[in-house]
Amino acid sequence: MTSGSHRILTDKEYVALREAARKLPLDATSFQVWKHIRDELLIRLLYETTASVGELLGVRVEDLYLDTDSFILPDSDDRAKSKRHKADREVRFAYFSKNSRHLIIQYIAGRKRGFLIMNNREEKMSVRTAERTVDNYAGKAGIQRTIGHTVDKDGKRRAVRFVTCRVLTEAGKRRPGPPSIVSVPA
Repeated sequence: MTSGSHRILTDKEYVALREAARKLPLDATSFQVWKHIRDELLIRLLYETTASVGELLGVRVEDLYLDTDSFILPDSDDRAKSKRHKADREVRFAYFSKNSRHLIIQYIAGRKRGFLIMNNREEKMSVRTAERTVDNYAGKAGIQRTIGHTVDKDGKRRAVRFVTCRVLTEAGKRRPGPPSIVSVPA
């Protein structure tokens, strides 16, 4: 199998991926609407902020600054550091578009606490769940890449396909414009 991390996602594919997350059945429940908004938000923020999926899933509602269309990226070693070291760390801000801000407002619906991107049980979403979500919409959009083959019980050769969150993040890094993540001394 070849590595999928070298896959280049085009702007057209990004739009198709985003649009796949928007498609709802005509008789959609409020839960389905919430889930599709969350999924589109996940796709948009991975692309626009170029944050890693782990960083994005660690963002809390309290870290949002909707007036500047930004949020603070969590420090991965936050729990291990003492208060003295926290004062010396750099704060990293990630910026997103006005369209993403509207989605965030719609998605959090007045929530003041908790993780920004949550799973169906209103807990922190796992990295694997986020990857499956992106892969699901990539399949619906028809933009998955074949990374290898497997043989099923019947002896038929089947393609193994996926588009990772990392690929989406890398595509966002290639786009022109101001940097999406800025470090500021605390």
